[in-house]
Amino acid sequence: MFKKGQVETMGLVVIIILIIFIALFFLKYSGGNKKVEDRFLSIKINNYLNALNLINVGDSKFASLAMECCNSGFSCDQVSQIVNSSFGFLDEEAHFELRCIDDTMAGVFEGSSCNSYIASGKVVFITGDEMSARICRK
Repeated sequence: MFKKGQVETMGLVVIIILIIFIALFFLKYSGGNKKVEDRFLSIKINNYLNALNLINVGDSKFASLAMECCNSGFSCDQVSQIVNSSFGFLDEEAHFELRCIDDTMAGVFEGSSCNSYIASGKVVFITGDEMSARICRK
């Protein structure tokens, strides 16, 4: 039969195994809301950037205005106006960047700066200029 020490050791092993399972369960399901919120914000900022790219201003698209801003410096005021007015459609604070092919920043438009954010993908124009955006976490 079992000696008293062997029974206590087996009990200790069972308790340790239970603690490990509880810790693994806790680690798996804690912080899950943060991942879902980050995924939602990522989709939201990418949709915002795509919608911004499709805006028509008179006979011109936003993309052509942004490229013109980078190439000649014209229409930068229009780009700024469109971006600043479109921030109102987001519940969170946002940051928009228009980076030109010559690696200059034609425009940085932001609702405010934040410490923690989710970045969008980059939209690259035919000219090589690109735009991107970031949205602040709440």
